[in-house]
Amino acid sequence: TGNLNADDIAYLNSLPNTLYNLDMLDMSGTTLEGNTITQRMFYSTLYKVIKLPSNVTSIAAEAFRDSRRLREVTLPDALETIGSYAFAGSGLTSITIPDNVTSIGEWTFCKCSLLTSIIIQDSVTNIGCGTFFNCISLSDVYYGGTEEQWNEIDIGSKNEWLNRATIHYNISETN
Repeated sequence: TGNLNADDIAYLNSLPNTLYNLDMLDMSGTTLEGNTITQRMFYSTLYKVIKLPSNVTSIAAEAFRDSRRLREVTLPDALETIGSYAFAGSGLTSITIPDNVTSIGEWTFCKCSLLTSIIIQDSVTNIGCGTFFNCISLSDVYYGGTEEQWNEIDIGSKNEWLNRATIHYNISETN
């Protein structure tokens, strides 16, 4: 518990390099100074599971880029924005986009070849260009709204894998 700043995160991110069995970073009981996971804060991290602080409202571009070992990130309810390339090339297998997010940035999950499912709330009105580019395992999208609402989302080009997935409508988050 307590407050974290960028120096704390840098230290925590260095731990798996020396403590090889350290796979999880749970920051859910803390607050992050500035409320933002900054650009490349967890770039190529060795953690497999990360639970973000509850006050995080923004994830900057490339924050988790190329984190191939990363399988799970718990995004806080306060989250509003996810930057371009934020999780590009990561090893995520599934992700839940919180209610306050209205737009998912360009190339956010591109090349997440292990991503099989995603929960998207009906608050999302825009999915950027290439957001799910080369997400070759993406098979299921669980959407909180109706099929009509889904069809109103502005989905950018180069999202073929999203378009090939099965969309499940009117799904409420079960986490």
